Amino acid sequence: LVRWERASGGPRIVGEEAGSMARRRIPRQDDDEGGPPKPWYKKIKWSAVLVLLIVIGPAILAGLLKLQDMYGVKTATSSSSSGGYTKYDNYHARLTAFYKRHKPENVAKVGAILRQYTGREESELFPMLKEKWGTNV
Repeated sequence: LVRWERASGGPRIVGEEAGSMARRRIPRQDDDEGGPPKPWYKKIKWSAVLVLLIVIGPAILAGLLKLQDMYGVKTATSSSSSGGYTKYDNYHARLTAFYKRHKPENVAKVGAILRQYTGREESELFPMLKEKWGTNV
């Protein structure tokens, strides 16, 4: 027989079966007693982690993109028929060679210039440089 006792704060075994079991308290579901400990991922407050990523994520991403541009790290490309090279790689090489000849201080800015003219390299950037310097890029 199990009876709820206010003094003990939960159910207790009473009656014939009491014997040695009468002193044991049956743990409630919200108790930490009884059962294995929670795994680490159930102890984390995921809502706090999500808020932290939303607040700090854009700054981290901007920093990583800046580092990529500064050190010329290439992003992974799909292995296409062109051997993994993209139009960006071609434009980067052409513009770098052009600036090495005409304005060496702009070699470090090639990545930023190409980002500024993304999709308009052939129609705006290269014709503008040809007009200014008198040679093809």
